[in-house]
Amino acid sequence: MTAEVRWNNTKIAKIRDISLDITRNALDTTALGELDETSVYGVRSTTGSGTLLYDPADATAVDLMNTILADDFVASDSLTIVLDTANNKTISGTVLLTSTQVGVSTGEIISIPVQFKVNAKPTATF
Repeated sequence: MTAEVRWNNTKIAKIRDISLDITRNALDTTALGELDETSVYGVRSTTGSGTLLYDPADATAVDLMNTILADDFVASDSLTIVLDTANNKTISGTVLLTSTQVGVSTGEIISIPVQFKVNAKPTATF
């Protein structure tokens, strides 16, 4: 099983790691006088982070960098985490890039940690 990450439907050549956090609020529905708390599901929130290894020869990495530095953010960029390329098992969504850093370590590797928020409901194929 091989995994990959796609930015706007194109594979990012070099990415060190990526994580996705899907949470759902619990809303209290306990009535006055009840002795036990009751709850229902509330709003879902999906955020994540990853570390891109920047390669100027990788057009997708350059596109991602241009998006990070753009002045006109539009929630139309898509991020897809492919869990299993052989069976096309994915989690994807439209994302907003919320934070980034650029770090250079010994050698020529430039690592770029990014954080993102999925806009609306992510989609998945399992």
